[in-house]
Amino acid sequence: MKAAIPLVLSLSVLLVGCSTTGNMRKVDLKQASQLNAELALRYLQQGDLQQAKIKGEKAIEQHKNNALANNINGTIQQRLGKMAKADAYFRRAVELAPDQPEYANGYGVYLCEVGRIQDGVKQFVAVANNPLHRTPALAYENAAICSLKDKQTEIAEEFLNRALTLKPDYSRARFGLAELQFSERRYNEALVNVQQLEREDQLNAEAAAIGARSAKALSRPDVAEHYIYMLRSRFPDSYQARSMSN
Repeated sequence: MKAAIPLVLSLSVLLVGCSTTGNMRKVDLKQASQLNAELALRYLQQGDLQQAKIKGEKAIEQHKNNALANNINGTIQQRLGKMAKADAYFRRAVELAPDQPEYANGYGVYLCEVGRIQDGVKQFVAVANNPLHRTPALAYENAAICSLKDKQTEIAEEFLNRALTLKPDYSRARFGLAELQFSERRYNEALVNVQQLEREDQLNAEAAAIGARSAKALSRPDVAEHYIYMLRSRFPDSYQARSMSN
């Protein structure tokens, strides 16, 4: 009977040892998966799609529930033209990490690029409404850009205004609004937004050109000359400055 005690003790130690090794193995695989996902992203940024694919697939093989790996594999498959696989990876990333809005935002970009406008807009709105997302104004801007691909100008304008409500100095959204208004011949509104960009010292060549052309359309030659001067003095090498000179 006494001889059995060491056997039981050694067996319990052996079982504990196996359990610890198994847990460490899982941790090691997760870490390896994350490392390979990060390497895949780096290769993707460098334009090496083949190596990105190898590392991305390895990351999924090591840990299929790695949200970053799924998201990156979605981008890889999209670039390879395999849209069904890309969609599945993107959706999986969103499901795995609902508290990380960048994956939903990335899925929205993909949906818009493949022409699924309504689905893309829905993703962006979900991101904008996610309290964990630090830049909801950007999500609304993306929703506007996506809507414009389907010529939904009224909806796009609404999204741009939402972005500006959240972040009044958001220059890209204000410029987008000015551009949209100019395209619809709403010159006074376009000019107001260009003037706001100027007050915020966020004027670029495109906005200055819209200001000049809007002022001309409104028969305000002094304002038009002001923006032409801005183009020539601040953006002399721009296409807009050259076109105004001609």
